[in-house]
Amino acid sequence: MNIRKTITSEIEWNTIKKAQADGKLQELLQVGDELDITLKTGEELTVQAVGTTERGLIFLLKDCMKDEHGMNKRMTNKGGWRDSEMRLWLNGTIIHMLPDELREMIVPRCIVQTMDGERLESEDKLWLPSFTEMFGKEGAEDCAPADTDETQLELFNTERSRVKERPGNGTWWYWLRSPLGSNSTGFCCVYSNGDAYYISASGAIGVAFGFCL
Repeated sequence: MNIRKTITSEIEWNTIKKAQADGKLQELLQVGDELDITLKTGEELTVQAVGTTERGLIFLLKDCMKDEHGMNKRMTNKGGWRDSEMRLWLNGTIIHMLPDELREMIVPRCIVQTMDGERLESEDKLWLPSFTEMFGKEGAEDCAPADTDETQLELFNTERSRVKERPGNGTWWYWLRSPLGSNSTGFCCVYSNGDAYYISASGAIGVAFGFCL
């Protein structure tokens, strides 16, 4: 049984900050633990630890944000995640909506994709999970060949574990950062039942971003 941990005070944030500075974050929080946060807009979100890094943890929204968003305004996946408008929105707008204490602790992550022989690299505080991180390597070569040197996140080994809700709308589908390999217009996503799917980059579906501490 996983223990639910909820951040409710500055003291608790400081406890996490100290654990992170001491390299002991994984002693304080484990995969499956949840933290409740409130954006500066008033929107309430729950983030869940879904995997580990060398010294820290990978977090992902447990459910989608209340508003849908497109990956790009135009129907194209050219430039992959690096050149997407979704990336700019998350790291230019949403990052500043996070609680200050949390934002200061986020560790930027290097995201690498390969498209048409070109290495596409970015360093981001907020990002979307990839096809491989959600579904593993099986099928990634066909659906999401741009994914590079990635493995499945610990928490997402069943369809049920990948299902997310959108407030007021029940289970919902949500974006992955992986451009679809079979055409130049789509990105991969997770369907409302937890299966792999895809949609045109200009479509609007759920957003469940991640970050590292």
